[in-house]
Amino acid sequence: MSEMRAKENPGGGTGASPESIAADLFNHNARTEALEADERREVELIAELLDRGYRIAVRCHRCGHWLTNVRSIRVFTGPVCRRREAGDDRE
Repeated sequence: MSEMRAKENPGGGTGASPESIAADLFNHNARTEALEADERREVELIAELLDRGYRIAVRCHRCGHWLTNVRSIRVFTGPVCRRREAGDDRE
């Protein structure tokens, strides 16, 4: 039974609603700007996928690693590659 409960929130447990996570992927602030119809449909689709347990992932444009963090997805670059692009080669 505990195995089933662990899978109820496969997205990682931020507590945020799928709609807010999906809107955040578009860097959307609902108070200041409205989404176009196609963007609204994408947010709805992503929210539905998240609600069904899917995770959104893209590949880093620099190294090819899979990214699942909202900030990294938005810029298509992971934290290590962002630091390297900024000239800081620390890991």
